[in-house]
Amino acid sequence: MAEFSLIPPSAEDYLRLRARVAMGRRSPEGAKIALENDLFAQWVYDRDRLVGMGRVQGDGGCFAFITDMAVDPGFQGRGIGGEILDRLLQWADANLPSGCLTSLIANPSAVEFYKCAGFFSCQGMGRYVP
Repeated sequence: MAEFSLIPPSAEDYLRLRARVAMGRRSPEGAKIALENDLFAQWVYDRDRLVGMGRVQGDGGCFAFITDMAVDPGFQGRGIGGEILDRLLQWADANLPSGCLTSLIANPSAVEFYKCAGFFSCQGMGRYVP
């Protein structure tokens, strides 16, 4: 059973999930730095295995960027990705100032998913915090 957590994974577990979902390669050093500098993140574990993630990065005032939205292929289709995004956006709406642009780079197959969450096309995708 997948459980949501605020506790970040090790850099190795993070890189393993990125590899399972065919995201670009990152160095262990870069992963460690990145995981220490999120504004907010949601991690999903099945027992001790990382199976989903989503992160918010940015300056916390004018710009926020959603990164690493990923769900292990064996756990897709269960609503985990939608729940991760909902939690990230709830945090953004509660913690970022009005007018802060929340953006992301969407996989072409996920554009409609993000539009349903309030994102709009703009040389990438963007969403202003209400």
